[in-house]
Amino acid sequence: GDTSKVTGTALVPLLATKIGVGDDHTCGIQTNGTIKCWGRNNYGQLGDGSTTDNMTPVTVSGISSAAQIGLGDSNSCALLENGSVKCWGRNNWATFGDNSTTDNSTPQFVSGSDNFTDIAVGEYFHSCGLLSGGGVKCWGSGYWGQIGDNSTSQRKTPVSVTGITNAQKIAAGRTHSCAVLSGGSVKCWGDNTRSQLGDGTDLYKAPTTVSGISNASEIGAGLDQAC
Repeated sequence: GDTSKVTGTALVPLLATKIGVGDDHTCGIQTNGTIKCWGRNNYGQLGDGSTTDNMTPVTVSGISSAAQIGLGDSNSCALLENGSVKCWGRNNWATFGDNSTTDNSTPQFVSGSDNFTDIAVGEYFHSCGLLSGGGVKCWGSGYWGQIGDNSTSQRKTPVSVTGITNAQKIAAGRTHSCAVLSGGSVKCWGDNTRSQLGDGTDLYKAPTTVSGISNASEIGAGLDQAC
């Protein structure tokens, strides 16, 4: 944004391979697999073991092999090269997937996450992971059905999304989630009060097919929309 405020070590993200942007914080994966974050840190979302805001990048503790990164409102998650996932920051809705609701300023392993190939972090406290075999698991707040397990329950550890076995891409919006399937169709689940799932029903606790899409290759989800 305002490059007049970028100083010194803030230039490190120019060496980043991937960037994630949250509500008030930003993170970048560096070429050596470590992660640096900067911005607001009131819940420990910078992952450096503190809750001190930082205008310049700080190194996330205990991560040296990051492959993907996803940021939510005040939480962060990273997919490691071995298929496991670590999350840090705000955890009151079980966004860490570590069977707790305790905030933490250092990364914590998501329970049972050992064969993920991609992650998607929603703004309002849920996350999903794409499994190597094509399944999808989600965890965190399920208030709007965004976990996709046919419930509106909070899930403290990852649970399988109902009926998806051939997903290729995933995305997480504010209170909804989507997946591109191997044939090019798209399924979404969760909050639909603003038609972000592609039809007229208010809530889907399990995936529903988006109308009129049969050859998708990528998916993106915003606050209240998907494309």
